[in-house]
Amino acid sequence: MRTMLAQSLAALLLFNVQELNDRQGCYYGLNQISKNINVGDRKKLINGNGFVFGVPGSGKSFFCKMEMGNVFLGTELSPSPCWS
Repeated sequence: MRTMLAQSLAALLLFNVQELNDRQGCYYGLNQISKNINVGDRKKLINGNGFVFGVPGSGKSFFCKMEMGNVFLGTELSPSPCWS
């Protein structure tokens, strides 16, 4: 029995490219596989959760604050049934 490292195992897997392209979305960077830009609206996704990873000092907090501001200012609030 031989232990396979992640790099060796990755050569055996097929990768699928998912593109985000919403007109009213926020810019999330470049897709590393297809080299296209990712523009998405988290409110339209089935699950809008996400993770932000990076080394200390890379701007994770700044990115999250800018994203919250873009979502808050760039989208309309839908009326809640509890507020009527």
